Amino acid sequence: MLDQGLIQNTKIIDDITSTARSLFLESEIAQGKSIEELRQHDTGRAFILPLLERQTIFQNNPSAGQYWFPVIDGFDVPDEGIHILSLPDDVDAIVLASDGYPYLKDTLEASEQALQEVLLDDPLLFRKYKTTKGLQTGNVSFDDRAYVKIALPKSGMDE
Repeated sequence: MLDQGLIQNTKIIDDITSTARSLFLESEIAQGKSIEELRQHDTGRAFILPLLERQTIFQNNPSAGQYWFPVIDGFDVPDEGIHILSLPDDVDAIVLASDGYPYLKDTLEASEQALQEVLLDDPLLFRKYKTTKGLQTGNVSFDDRAYVKIALPKSGMDE
């Protein structure tokens, strides 16, 4: 985020696998399974697992076709996967965060609160906020999280 302006780098491959998982879980519920049963054994995750395993083929590989995506993973990121944004002069803060936060807010506390609301409302993360995995029993979240906020000096201040 630049101040309150959200910038996201989404991947079509995540949209496809998350939607496929959601569809599969909805079919399981329509056939009588409960949310709690599915939290114990996420059959939707099992359904998309072959796609998730093959996803590495597309990682940092533009020649792999329309589903390729850039990722910072310790290996080279192709130039076409690097997005450079100009920083407006009036920006006071930059927030960098991982996709473990469904809704990024201007404070860590607010981002954590938004996460908790999603997890409470949709612990399988297949309706309100679709992902490739849900909250497993015993875990505090569905994914790892990182949140960094950088306050920028005000214009005209002496450094």
